[in-house]
Amino acid sequence: MKRNQQLALLTFGGSAIAAATFYYFYKRGQNIQDRYLSTLKSFSWYVFTCDQFQLINMSQNFDQLIELATYDESDSQCTLAEKLQFKKEEFEYEGTCKKGFRQGLSFYECLDCSLIRREIQKTKKSIEEDKFYLALCEECFQTPQHKGHRYKKIEGRYRIQFQCHCGQSNIMDQNCFCNKHRGFEKSKGFFEKEYLTNTKLWKGIEVFFLDMFHLLFDNMVDLIKMKEERRVLFEYQLQSNNLLKENKKKCITIEQQKHGAERINFILRLILNKFNELIKINPVLIHFIPIIFQKTLTKPIALQFKKLEKTIPDTCKWARIFKEQKEINNELTIYEYLLLSYELVDDQNDKIVAEILRAALKVNNTFYLILCEKFMKMFAFSCRIQNAIVKNGNFNVGFLPSLSYLVIDYIPFQSTFDHLIETLGDDILGPLSYLNAYLSKGSSSNIDFDELSFILLNISFEMLRFVNQLKVLLLKYPEQIISNLYKICFALFTNNSISIKQELSQNLRQNIEQKLVKIFVLNQYKDIEKIMIFTFVNICEGLLLINNEELIQKVLPLFVHYFYLGVNNSQLFLNNLAKQEIEFCSFSATIISHLPLLVALSERKMFSESVVKNFFAKNFKFKSEQDRKNFFKSLHLIASKFIIMNSEPGILSQAEEWLLILNDNIKNQAVQQLVSNQKYFLYFPYYRIYDFFTLTHSLILLADDQPYISTPESLISRYLQGWDKQLKQNKDLTQYIKNYDLLINLCQNLIDSTTFFNVFSKCHDLYFPELSQNGENQKIFQQNINEIIITCINQQIDKKIYIKDVEEISKTILNQTNLIESSIQQVCTFEDQSQNIQSQYLKIQNGYKQKFYFRHLLRGKQWLEDLCIMASELNSQNYSILGSDFKLQNLFPYQREIYKKLILNEEFISQIVTINLNPKIQPQFFSAINHIILLAIQLIQSKSEFEIFSEEEITKIEKIESILKNEQLKEKYININNMLIPQQKMNYLMIVNKMISEYLNQKE
Repeated sequence: MKRNQQLALLTFGGSAIAAATFYYFYKRGQNIQDRYLSTLKSFSWYVFTCDQFQLINMSQNFDQLIELATYDESDSQCTLAEKLQFKKEEFEYEGTCKKGFRQGLSFYECLDCSLIRREIQKTKKSIEEDKFYLALCEECFQTPQHKGHRYKKIEGRYRIQFQCHCGQSNIMDQNCFCNKHRGFEKSKGFFEKEYLTNTKLWKGIEVFFLDMFHLLFDNMVDLIKMKEERRVLFEYQLQSNNLLKENKKKCITIEQQKHGAERINFILRLILNKFNELIKINPVLIHFIPIIFQKTLTKPIALQFKKLEKTIPDTCKWARIFKEQKEINNELTIYEYLLLSYELVDDQNDKIVAEILRAALKVNNTFYLILCEKFMKMFAFSCRIQNAIVKNGNFNVGFLPSLSYLVIDYIPFQSTFDHLIETLGDDILGPLSYLNAYLSKGSSSNIDFDELSFILLNISFEMLRFVNQLKVLLLKYPEQIISNLYKICFALFTNNSISIKQELSQNLRQNIEQKLVKIFVLNQYKDIEKIMIFTFVNICEGLLLINNEELIQKVLPLFVHYFYLGVNNSQLFLNNLAKQEIEFCSFSATIISHLPLLVALSERKMFSESVVKNFFAKNFKFKSEQDRKNFFKSLHLIASKFIIMNSEPGILSQAEEWLLILNDNIKNQAVQQLVSNQKYFLYFPYYRIYDFFTLTHSLILLADDQPYISTPESLISRYLQGWDKQLKQNKDLTQYIKNYDLLINLCQNLIDSTTFFNVFSKCHDLYFPELSQNGENQKIFQQNINEIIITCINQQIDKKIYIKDVEEISKTILNQTNLIESSIQQVCTFEDQSQNIQSQYLKIQNGYKQKFYFRHLLRGKQWLEDLCIMASELNSQNYSILGSDFKLQNLFPYQREIYKKLILNEEFISQIVTINLNPKIQPQFFSAINHIILLAIQLIQSKSEFEIFSEEEITKIEKIESILKNEQLKEKYININNMLIPQQKMNYLMIVNKMISEYLNQKE
């Protein structure tokens, strides 16, 4: 229906209603005020007592009420619709773009027009690539106002719905609005003039809406009060003789409660639809919305909202007080009453409320402060009744209002933060405490998107992204923030996991399906895990950008204290499971995986054994030497339970094994997709899960003085135990796969450089000032970047590519692409150096052709062996996962020291050789041992690099060489080729076998 037709219909309908109403009361000799009150009283009664078919009459009575409230005897011939009309052309192109972005639709972010990005840039803080703070549709972006601006196009992978921001002056630079959406400044002035001059009309409209809201909230509060007092019963309970007669009168049935809730939503829908109806008549009325929502009720009501004098940690500090005697409350506004009674709001009204408030935010440049402040204080009471309530300070699961997404939009603003910190104090941390309580209770839903946790995460942690806001929070509430972070990490470690009885874990067919079902549920935790890692990154990076050493020394001990408690609590948790003979595997490691950030924040030196040990000695005050040993045993144990280590129950490996025995193609595809998604989450640089965990494990290996072989909790000890178990259970396929994965993880600790680059993405110089100087560590840093670029280019086998292609390829291993462009000229040449190198083909320098530094690709272990085969065939030489020109001196210092610490262990190498010589070892699983021997051979061949070895280490190298070069081992590798079938002779195993055999048969 066209707008003029709507106006005509509303005008005609309003005239009919006004005429009928006036005639009815005129016959009864009542004035307008009496008529209004009489109709209001009648409506208030019948709307709850009439049957479903009479609700249409209630809608008409509702319309009569607003006509009576705005009736003016001096202008009695005009209806409300006629009084509110205006000339449309006066406000042509007023307003904002209303185009929405559903999941799958792409949009633009103009980096130069976003007001939030401007605030961030002032602090020199980097922004995660997936974050956006301004959304523009293509039509609004492709205008002259954005010509030459920096931008990015974002694919619509987001599950939440939002709208184009064009025309919203509190989010976007108003000088860059497109010509069709010029904001609301012109209409704002017009409305303010109308509001001040036509006071009688607006007073009548206000009275009407305040009366309707009072009717609404009065009944909502009464219904909630009855529920809180447990006076809502089943029919049979109400009829029970055990219930006193006077108590029966105070109770209602569940059906009566349901009926009351339905009628309450009917009234709310009438109110909301009337708002939208009036805005259609006169779009300027949108300015009235924030005014009415900030009004207080003028009639008595039974609800008060008070702060509790005594509170329990992690519980709500505020309480709804239901008074026996109703009284006028001048403290709570319409918006606050709505939040406090939101549990009764149905889905349809929930969406309409959000859209109306969204409109209000667009026209009022301060209303967003009120919206965020009140929400932060009262959100715990707004979980809708279909799912949860909050009672006696206890949090329960539920759906937060859709208006929560509006808070997410505005919470990043510095003005919002300043207002919240001033008005709320430590209540600003309410969502963080709620999230902690929610996750600690193990609350989860059987869907892959937990909306409640998504909302709480974004509201809780958005403020921690911004340096200025972080500074204030850490100065005021450091312990509350840090303690909640660690409690959330512990909740993720324990709840984002799979536990299974040991006797069941032995039967693959019986237990694998239930494991996979649990993994489906655990998908919802992926975003939480990512955000938790980024939160630690933001806090540590923010502390360095604040450049306040006193603040760092105030916060770092808190991190250390709660890190120790987190490790201790996790150990107790795992010990309890062990007593119950329960195997455990966690999908979360943030409880320990942020350790590299703490070490770097404290030491600000390139990682090495001395640096890491100094961190622990300086910051951890162990009670005794045994306490220190137990602490590191706990770290090893926690690490071993993370899924990347493939500890019991070996989820991903068993799932892949299950694929081999499945006959159901549909299930097969589902499992394949599930395993693929999990591996993407664990290993893809965007999430940085693998990077933080691997670097953390490296630091644990460096700092721990206990021998790896004899520490049962350590990776190396578990590796050897696994082979021993494998030899005793010759047909245990799962154990073979576990051992291979454990070995690859060990290699990743020793030689994969990308973990360091990704953990300190875009801020290496901030944590390690020495990297900005031309020293030894800076040269190693640059060498590793060069090797990554060379490998990315050579994988394309002489294809013509640009810098942007190399950047895209590198995203499979690097979280940052800025290093590519800044370093690419060191290994490539361009035809015209004076032109923009971005538009020119790359030509790799002759010295780097046929070079493949595969050690940087270890996270892609599924396809890395295929790359080794391809390179070997292409260049007629053998390549292993170590790649070309492998040298210990090109490893980062911490990697080099772990490498020597492990491979120079005679007991370890001797056990590897013993296992290797065991006749039960099958050729198809020989590559796991081959990699250890390859690492040892490379160490031996590096002994000429005297600057990195001491005399004692040279002596150890010679002993390791003598262990490897024995006749039995030589014969074993010669015979292996005869054991392989022809197809196997072309695979990766044969390539590595040949490399080892060549070394063992070298003449002295």
